Amino acid sequence: MLNEKNRFFIIENLLGDIKTTSNDNKISVLYKETRLVGCRIFLSKIVGFVHFKYKLSKGLTLSQGDYLLYIEELKILNDIFMEESGKVEAIYVEEGQFVMYGTPLVLIRVK
Repeated sequence: MLNEKNRFFIIENLLGDIKTTSNDNKISVLYKETRLVGCRIFLSKIVGFVHFKYKLSKGLTLSQGDYLLYIEELKILNDIFMEESGKVEAIYVEEGQFVMYGTPLVLIRVK
């Protein structure tokens, strides 16, 4: 869960955008490099409710193209997929949580 301390830490450690390869991700998320070596973060580009199709947990290893989560916006389900293979380092949202533009979603350590 994202608290004020985590939010400040994330904002201070964001670097540039990384071009998304998934067409679904181009609509739903910003994918950014961080000052944390080898870590990337997904930030919401839309307003809606976060949902998980399966249990997403810290330490879970996923491959490029794997399903991550979806954001429901006006009854439209916006799927979000892994951009690169990596391990989940932190999850900043919970099932059913309302997110707005710029809300941190998941931190990934890429392989």
